[in-house]
Amino acid sequence: MKNPPALENATWFLIRFGEDGRPQGEVPVHCTPFRVGRNAGLELHLPISSISKQHAELSIIEDALMVRDLGSTNGTLVNGRRINGTIRLMRDDLLQFASSVFRVGQNQRILAENPNGRTVAQLPAAWAMELLLFDRLLNERAVTSVAQPIIDLRSHRTHGYELLGRGQVEGLESPKDMFGVATKVDMLAELSVMLRNEAGRSFAVMPLDHWYFVNTHPVEVVTAELVESIKDLAGIVCGRPVVIEIHESAVTNLHSIRELRAVLKDYGMRLAYDDFGAGQARLLELAEASPDYVKFDMQLIRGIDQSCGKRAQMLGALVNMVHELGILALAEGVETEGEAKICAQLGFDYGQGYYYGRPAPLPVTAPSANDTALLLATRT
Repeated sequence: MKNPPALENATWFLIRFGEDGRPQGEVPVHCTPFRVGRNAGLELHLPISSISKQHAELSIIEDALMVRDLGSTNGTLVNGRRINGTIRLMRDDLLQFASSVFRVGQNQRILAENPNGRTVAQLPAAWAMELLLFDRLLNERAVTSVAQPIIDLRSHRTHGYELLGRGQVEGLESPKDMFGVATKVDMLAELSVMLRNEAGRSFAVMPLDHWYFVNTHPVEVVTAELVESIKDLAGIVCGRPVVIEIHESAVTNLHSIRELRAVLKDYGMRLAYDDFGAGQARLLELAEASPDYVKFDMQLIRGIDQSCGKRAQMLGALVNMVHELGILALAEGVETEGEAKICAQLGFDYGQGYYYGRPAPLPVTAPSANDTALLLATRT
């Protein structure tokens, strides 16, 4: 590959950040084009899995610094926004290749000649630190799973577990923290896939006779990439019974849902619509592209034993409708004995929530005596 022409006086540079979020050093943009990627030999070599082999390209045109994404998988972002095409950079811009973060700098001579250059708001140290920690989370796959039981309300036995992701990087332990940073770097789908695959790997220490519920993110549904990730997951779980959860808000394309159902059936997996009733209930989709489970949103369950009779009547009618369509009804967010009793009376097949068990580290163990007493309290 022919080397790019060098610039006599580099006027632009990129400021690296260390693990503590502090500036670590400068990388002069010493030639044009200035290529960035995972391949060795590029002007800026970033040997990180989230970086594409040839990720992006910087060019200097009439003293202006330009950046162009080269079709990277995880994108190039300027000030938190993913770019398309070529855009002009200004000093102090925040430039991200996937989740690797740099600040754009310009030498002092140019600044003296052009004192009115735009300054984007100062890069908050906390933001830089978040991005660096997120990069570590992705590259080290520093996530784990916890399991929350799903209880059969008739037999009072454990039907399965929902596997929930937790971070192992300080400051990014909770799903809220992880997905908050993933939103900033436009990597929601990548994080979701990693958490799902990690859940699949954890099945090896879980009981064989239960169903395992794993999540998708609404940005994934329903795309060809999701279908491919399901195929990858099937290779990881090796035939374990898996339920793929799709958020109700993402259930909008009947054709795509039917295609996904066909793929899941091929791999012996089931489908659940999550958070049903949280927004616009997808009643048409229930009939035309029926899932195996409907997980009723916790807001419908919360305080149901203390509410007026009409609310319970409405919830019971929805449960009956779901049953008539051949779908299993699951109550989410059950926290009290009263809520558990009403859910059983209304005909819910399954229950999930703190009342039955909090998310716990793997491997799961047999219920304690106290847990058993809680379950027995749901008998009517």
